[in-house]
Amino acid sequence: MIALALCAGAWLYVLQAGGDHFTTLDPCDPQSVGEGYGTIAAIYNVENGMVAGLCYGAPDDDLFRSWESLAGITTPNERASLRSFAIYDGEFGGYTQQLDREASQFMIAVNRSTAQSHSQSLRWVMAHEFAHVFTSHESNVWSGEKVPTVDCLGDQNLYGCAGWNNYLATWTYQFWPDPEIEALELAYRDPAEAARRCRSDAGFVGEYAATNPGEDFAQSFAAFILSVPVPASAQSRVNFMASNQAIVQMRDRIHAAGLSSPDLQLSSCG
Repeated sequence: MIALALCAGAWLYVLQAGGDHFTTLDPCDPQSVGEGYGTIAAIYNVENGMVAGLCYGAPDDDLFRSWESLAGITTPNERASLRSFAIYDGEFGGYTQQLDREASQFMIAVNRSTAQSHSQSLRWVMAHEFAHVFTSHESNVWSGEKVPTVDCLGDQNLYGCAGWNNYLATWTYQFWPDPEIEALELAYRDPAEAARRCRSDAGFVGEYAATNPGEDFAQSFAAFILSVPVPASAQSRVNFMASNQAIVQMRDRIHAAGLSSPDLQLSSCG
């Protein structure tokens, strides 16, 4: 069995400047796309779901190993909103950065240690990060002008303000009670809060999933499409994924390609 590290991945919401105005980020500028979270070594442009030219740093074998892992489990059409792909050294196994207010452009960065890990572990992080893109398209998240937090699900930075009829919103309604959503206002990424939720709710797919609804969805999504065994207590989350035809088609395609990851071992909650 292959044990997974706690911090599988992260989401970075689009940077803001001047109050309610959003700044479109340069996908090839390391300072714009999250260098505060680690040192970015290389960035490649992505065009039409395929890696294009190097736009920052030097050619990097670890970056290409990571890209091949992502490309193995997704199609160019599914990757169409990616604008850049990076390798970095930092805290998380990887992270996803929204680049524009409309939630139509994204960057994924992969930690070098993740890129050099076992192929199944790397594939897990790629699936997790892709889940952040999957839930963040304009059709899935309301990304209009800033509104009072009371009109959003959880913190204003929860993917730009989750709407009322999208993946993330439906997930939040089903698995996150109001007191926990309110707790996110002060502790959106608090490891101690995640540990507390994990102890009290066996339904989470590992402690990192208990961080916030976005990470909860991403961990469960990765487990489902890669056919990773989960505790019986998480079956309701599996059922959610199984009810969506697009997600089931991804799982079946990955399985048919021999890229499922049944040897991964998740931590348990409860």
